[in-house]
Amino acid sequence: MLAILQALKNLGRLKDSDNIGFSALTWSTNTMPIIQMGLNPVALDCDINNLNVSSKTILERIKSERSK
Repeated sequence: MLAILQALKNLGRLKDSDNIGFSALTWSTNTMPIIQMGLNPVALDCDINNLNVSSKTILERIKSERSK
């Protein structure tokens, strides 16, 4: 994850302080690269039926928080 985030910053797709959505049901090792790269982690709620982030949740968060 760290390498992907660094590549996106190098390409200009991400900037410092951008909001990055991630599944609220995850390990800290998935969240720490977001923080290390100077980005803001934004936890997304999971669907109770499959424990994945739903596309509806992602779209709502992108509109309300300007997440990437």
